[in-house]
Amino acid sequence: MSSGIRSTELRHLAAAWASACPMVVREARVPDAGRVLLHGDGRWWRLEVRPFPHMRWQDVPPPNPKRPLSFQGLLRARLPAQLLGVECLGDERRVTLHFSTGTLEAWFFGRGRLVWREDGEAVASTDGPVARDLAPPSQPTASAPSSRLDPDDPWTSANALFPELAAAEAARRITEEAAQLKRRRQTALRRKIEALERDLARARGATDLRDETDLLAAYAHIVPHGATQAELADLTTGAPRTVQLDPARPIRAQIAARYARAARLSAATADIEGRLTAAREALAADADVSGVARGAKAVPATAKPYWQWAGPRGATIHVSRDRHSATAVLRDAGPRDLWFHLRDRPSPHVVLRLAAREDDAAVRAAIEILLATARVPPDVDVVVQRARRCDIRPIKGEPGKVRVDRETTGLWRRTPEALSAWHRQGESADDQP
Repeated sequence: MSSGIRSTELRHLAAAWASACPMVVREARVPDAGRVLLHGDGRWWRLEVRPFPHMRWQDVPPPNPKRPLSFQGLLRARLPAQLLGVECLGDERRVTLHFSTGTLEAWFFGRGRLVWREDGEAVASTDGPVARDLAPPSQPTASAPSSRLDPDDPWTSANALFPELAAAEAARRITEEAAQLKRRRQTALRRKIEALERDLARARGATDLRDETDLLAAYAHIVPHGATQAELADLTTGAPRTVQLDPARPIRAQIAARYARAARLSAATADIEGRLTAAREALAADADVSGVARGAKAVPATAKPYWQWAGPRGATIHVSRDRHSATAVLRDAGPRDLWFHLRDRPSPHVVLRLAAREDDAAVRAAIEILLATARVPPDVDVVVQRARRCDIRPIKGEPGKVRVDRETTGLWRRTPEALSAWHRQGESADDQP
């Protein structure tokens, strides 16, 4: 790889490795295509070329590969062998370990590679069979920066450098996983939009279905029983129109069923349009890394579908905006978080998340936010439900409704001073409850 240990640093590491000569290597393991571990002098010596170059030793025996590697079998067939010397080709970013039975060559460029040579000819590599005359590609020469290793003690400084390289590789993997998760999320949103568009097309057919049913009701007295279809004249234009029928059901039953279906489709149209708009906005907001939808207002990457309040000692309060955001409030809550709701009257779902032990002031602030969001008058006493999140079960198919297994209730009244140490997290004052 082009990142990691530089060519100048390979010379220091090779010198540290050469201090093990004339060690007798008795066993070799290749956990994956980028690492080889050699056992000698009571410890495991580790040579790694990917995901970033490194050479070190470890006391813990490495595991065998999940899938047997032919390269590991080749090394074990040549062992035990004595390590005769170490050669570093810094300009080409290569390190060669000379054994009594052959040479092990490590390439620290490209994707990284381990090659075993005998009498100067390549026998095998971690990437599979190789040509007998395999030679490394020429590397462009460039002015090497100063080494990050201490020439007097390269082994210790290399071990100190390893956590830095490991952290950089972990950050790269996290970035890749986040990008993959974003692609999956966008794919799911596109599929949802396609399904909603199909549902909307069917729902918009309610008008045609109702007109066709009106025509069938007008001519029901002349339609023969058991007919599979009827040729009727349109009530508006007079043009002939074919209506498909169910021969097993009476005409009146079919007319009633058609009117009921048209009513269901008409009622579902508004809900489907709202869900389709929300899905399109979510996809547009997620398409841009900065979170700015195409032609829409900026949406922060950490935006939540519910209100968030922050208080002292790391406590937070989540307040639902509508019945759909109530699902997100309950989903993001921990099992021991406190849930609040008004008894026998509509109100938002409020969840208090405590970083430490339960705090009476935080509980009072959560209740005040609940009463303020529900627009309870200042001089009215109301009954407030309180339960742990683990004692609440959302009702499937009914967003915003829950079943409470264990709760406590109390009579509360508005006290605005309870929010003196709390502030709402948001982008605009329009979201203020």
